Amino acid sequence: MAVMVEKRFGRRALIQCMLDRRLLLVRYNQAAEELNKRSNEELPLWSTELLHLVHAPQRGLPNDQIF
Repeated sequence: MAVMVEKRFGRRALIQCMLDRRLLLVRYNQAAEELNKRSNEELPLWSTELLHLVHAPQRGLPNDQIF
């Protein structure tokens, strides 16, 4: 998951995810959804129910809001 997040959003976003691990789930879902749209392979996604239970942010912060 971390590799996908870093490749898609960059190192700063990955560091942000390490500071708030719930964000890693959100960013992974974003990257996986994008890959699923342009690939035959279907990557699994974290459920919205789980994201809600862990109080994950709705979407990741823009990279310019990191730190």
